[in-house]
Amino acid sequence: MQVDNSKADEAAGKMMVGAMVVCAVLFGVMYIFQTLERWYNSTALWLAETGDYLAGFWPF
Repeated sequence: MQVDNSKADEAAGKMMVGAMVVCAVLFGVMYIFQTLERWYNSTALWLAETGDYLAGFWPF
């Protein structure tokens, strides 16, 4: 005998959708953070190389 418990099924479905939304949001935040981190590291490296290049023109 199988009991129809539609409220429990609906609640479980909402929890699963909520968990997927939370995972998607966390993935988005992680992607944005990694993109900004790569941009920061590339900018820092570029500035260091530019500084080394410009320092090569100094006579002392």
